[in-house]
Amino acid sequence: MNKRVFEWRPEYEIDGDIIDWEHKKLFDLANGIITIDRTREREAEIKAIIKEFFDYVRYHFDHEEAFMAAKGYPALEDHQEKHALIIAEMNQYLTSATHLTQLLSRFRQLAHKWVVSHIMDEDRKIRIFLEEAKGSAPTS
Repeated sequence: MNKRVFEWRPEYEIDGDIIDWEHKKLFDLANGIITIDRTREREAEIKAIIKEFFDYVRYHFDHEEAFMAAKGYPALEDHQEKHALIIAEMNQYLTSATHLTQLLSRFRQLAHKWVVSHIMDEDRKIRIFLEEAKGSAPTS
């Protein structure tokens, strides 16, 4: 199965630089987990890839928060709280899974929520702020 579930689109762009690159990496990691061969022999590999995703999400959130602070983003505290909730939810869902099928099912549901919805709903606000700070009208 080589189909990508998460496809990057131009409307996901935030800064045209490192934040977008990190978001694209999250898409790649999520696709790698969802499309991996789900045999029992690969259970350790799947868990390792999910851990890599989880670790990268935490790294990215720290980096994104530093970026927002440097730009004077006014909703930084609210955004940090949303990141903390995602990390807590991710940790709870993934550590409470009792078997590989459940783990992958939960990951698929949550990855869409974290990867696509968070970028479109929350990170897009950063893009709008940056555009307004430059004096240009937000693009849709």
